[in-house]
This record gives sequence, C-alpha cells and structure tokens, in this order.
Amino acid sequence: MIMNQKDGTAIRTALFAENGTYAENELYVLRAIKESDKEDYLNIYRAKPEWVSLFQNPLLDVGQTLWDEFVNPNVLNAVIIRKSDDTFCGYCGLQEFLTEEAPELSITLVPECRQQGIGSVVLPMLMKRYADVIGVHQFISKVSPDNLPSQKLMRK
Repeated sequence: MIMNQKDGTAIRTALFAENGTYAENELYVLRAIKESDKEDYLNIYRAKPEWVSLFQNPLLDVGQTLWDEFVNPNVLNAVIIRKSDDTFCGYCGLQEFLTEEAPELSITLVPECRQQGIGSVVLPMLMKRYADVIGVHQFISKVSPDNLPSQKLMRK
C-alpha cells in the first residue's frame, strides 16, 4: 500500500495527474499548488483582521512561514479554481495524510467565494479521489464552535 511511504512523493504522484490536476468536474478543478498561487493564498490571511498586525510586523516573515506550511510535504493541499473564469477560490486538503488512517479535511475559501456551495462540491471530489487511489474511506474534520457555515458543510 502506498501509505507506508516516509514522504508524500509516491502518494502525490499517484493522486495528481501529470498536468497537476487532482480532480475536476464541470465547475471546478482541484490542482497542485504553483508558486504563482502564493499571493492569492496569502491574501486569504491578509483579509483576516486577526492576521493584519502580524503581516505588518517587519520582524516577522509571516507570509513565508504560512507559505512553507502550505507546501509542507506532510500536508496534501490542492487549490480550487473555478473553471468559468479561472478564479482562485481557495484550497482544500488533507492534514496528516501520511500518518493517519483517517486524514483530517481542511478547506479555506477566499471571502468572495464563501456561502456559494463550493465546499459541498469540492470536498466530495477531494475525498473520492483519495479513496479511489489510496483506499482510505474515512475522514475527520475539526470545526470551530463559532464557524456555523463549516459545521453545516461537514454535516453534509
């Protein structure tokens, strides 16, 4: 089984097509992260009030730290692109996919793409592809008690 690898290289090779596609449907494509996604990814955090002062602190390289965590080989992330206008909508992924029998789901959308049903479309795509290729059919999610939209999404 692929899951016994020490790093995610074999799993990523199995999951992502040669062109970087993880999964797609008529509306969205989940694809591998590119360096050109960095600013779109960081803008998600720049828009959060609790992160503003961290980005303004010249002593911290918050942007690079966040990016390094995002591309960490122990995390499987895919960017979400809306096909109709090639818009970066956010990302979804699996935390601890190398070590856990039930990897943890994650999803973060840019503010203008929230509350549009994107999560209920792309998370099943993420899970199905992973289950089909790796054979793992159980996933977990952790949602903040005050995040009602995400709670609703995870119940689906």
